[in-house]
Amino acid sequence: FPYTTLFRSDEMKSRVQVTSSLKDFESVDFVLEAVNENLAAKERVFRDLSRVVSPESILASNTSSISVTKLAASSSRPENAIGMHFVIPVVLSKIAEIVPGLPTSRDTLSKTVALAKSMGKVPIVATDSPGFIAFRLLTPYINEAAQMVQDRVATVEDIDQLMRLGLSVPKGTAAHPVAERM
Repeated sequence: FPYTTLFRSDEMKSRVQVTSSLKDFESVDFVLEAVNENLAAKERVFRDLSRVVSPESILASNTSSISVTKLAASSSRPENAIGMHFVIPVVLSKIAEIVPGLPTSRDTLSKTVALAKSMGKVPIVATDSPGFIAFRLLTPYINEAAQMVQDRVATVEDIDQLMRLGLSVPKGTAAHPVAERM
């Protein structure tokens, strides 16, 4: 699989820098946070980063459901805040949901779309609404799968096999990390 080779390459590894200091973000153009789906935690990251990044830097969130408009409000530059949600599994997914909040500028949106394309992803622009596009579609699948298991219509394994082989959902439905939390 070409992505596997890419992620294991020395060139890719050389571009990744691990840090525990916010000061190291002073010169970056684009920050993508991926902390847990917790509004307070994400707001704290946006608030702290907006104090150290340059005024032109874009602050993006990999949130799958939290309002980008709410996150943007915690930044000192809400026009530079945006959602960039990578659907899991990231290496298999060809898309990135791009979610501008109400204050997001057109420039921030266009730069984020361009970045997604440069990563080999197809950018899908979604309105800042609960679950955006991917999870709003996925949630009913997961709920119905759970109901079918409860009603003994099918086993988890049979539902997942049907989803993978019949409907081309790579991880199935019940095996999806959202379903695992239910």
